[in-house]
Amino acid sequence: MFEALLSIRSQAYLEGNSLFDSNNTAHSLLLHGSEYSGRMSHALEAARRRSCRRDGAVHCQCSSCTDFATYGMKNVVILSNRDHAMRIQSAITHFRRLKTQWLQRYLMKSVRVLLMSYHEALVGTQDTKGASMFAQAGEVDMLIEDMSMLPPEDAAGALTELEKALAPLLAVKKSVVTIDAFRSLHAWMHSTSVDDLPRFAIIEGMEDSTGPANNSILKILEEPADNAYFIILSTRPMRLLPTILSRLQKHYISGLRDEELKTILSTYFFTDASQVSSLQDFVLSGAGYRLHDIHSSASSFADSLTSRVPLGTGQLDTMFTSIDSMQMLSYYLEQVMKHLKANHESGSLPMVRYNAILTKIRESYQRARTYNQQVRTCLEGLYYSLLAVQV
Repeated sequence: MFEALLSIRSQAYLEGNSLFDSNNTAHSLLLHGSEYSGRMSHALEAARRRSCRRDGAVHCQCSSCTDFATYGMKNVVILSNRDHAMRIQSAITHFRRLKTQWLQRYLMKSVRVLLMSYHEALVGTQDTKGASMFAQAGEVDMLIEDMSMLPPEDAAGALTELEKALAPLLAVKKSVVTIDAFRSLHAWMHSTSVDDLPRFAIIEGMEDSTGPANNSILKILEEPADNAYFIILSTRPMRLLPTILSRLQKHYISGLRDEELKTILSTYFFTDASQVSSLQDFVLSGAGYRLHDIHSSASSFADSLTSRVPLGTGQLDTMFTSIDSMQMLSYYLEQVMKHLKANHESGSLPMVRYNAILTKIRESYQRARTYNQQVRTCLEGLYYSLLAVQV
């Protein structure tokens, strides 16, 4: 969505941001900000400018920038814990609804962010099942290429084939990184590139990794390759190890302002922006989530904790039905905390108990992410443990 942002912020945004400065020689970067702030788009734009065979101009058409225009470049590897299924399904929904060229490219880019985690640099780390997923990713990439040749209005059949091919990849629950993946990345970043392009490893969600992976990333940071860049994307940078954090050049990504969001939604998605509270809500709605029901469920959850009146098992089953991923768990708990804050401010939830509940929510969520717990099990256990908070 970076090109949409640039259409609003113009060249002045690039010129004023050191992330895109061609004289910026830092090889290890941290891009931090909230969910849906555009960290990935900024990282890929920074990679494009450093890969450009000319001067990195916004509309450059050199061979490298042409590949970046559809995210077909081969010099970028992405390891991410984002919910690709949610984002891709939302992109499919909007392309099917409007069939514009911009939304066709938006869908292609959304899919290829996923495919960059199946880069050839990582093939050697896979078992038989993993290798079959790499083969599946290759099939998806060919379908994307075929669809790019079609006018948007003629792409319905290709879109159906793409959805079928994507299904196995979107069903895979991948962890952020493994030691083997980092070893492969280290070797790839230090190898000689035939096309002389710089190489980029983009890691999203590193703060959720455990000790062995953190040790592997330190090796990469301590032994930087001459023509390679390492970019960490984070929503909670202070959870990174100090030894990692100290080696990164930090860039805060502020995300879309309200007016920017309204302009993008109305210009590219032909959507009444007055009905959308955030980009995240827009993506979730496009992916088929009933946000009204989720917000109502979060309100009931918070009110039950406030009053200490337990909800029935059947009601909990209904409330938790759509909370089916770590990303949705994060969103749901954010809504619960907003309602808890309102209850506290109204005087119905005492300060001490309010703070104790928030602390327990954050700790439980972090454990769930770190150890890849089942979302439903985590939610149910958290609810009953919060009811028992007595302070």
